[in-house]
Amino acid sequence: MMFILRAAFWLAVVAAFVPPGFTAAGGLFASDMERLLAEPAARASESLQAQTAPAPARSQQTGICADYGELCDIWDHVTGFGGYVGSVALSQADAMIETAREAEATKPARQTR
Repeated sequence: MMFILRAAFWLAVVAAFVPPGFTAAGGLFASDMERLLAEPAARASESLQAQTAPAPARSQQTGICADYGELCDIWDHVTGFGGYVGSVALSQADAMIETAREAEATKPARQTR
């Protein structure tokens, strides 16, 4: 019973600090998540198309990729996804900074005596 009460309390705390556009269909977070989730699907389709194309021979690859080609493929997917997540975070930060600057510019100037 105590676990349920604690879980409900922490859910309420987290829900209190959720930004306004977090769950809205047209919200900023929702559109970013749609793009974020669409990227792996696009990569998967590109990967399937690339598998049908002739791959370079293992003898042409050097280093660890010559022995463990699957690891290099996985690493390419992970770094691509990480870069995409980073770009989404940067665009989100840029949007927040721009919004703060616009709000500051529309404030009436303070009068000093």
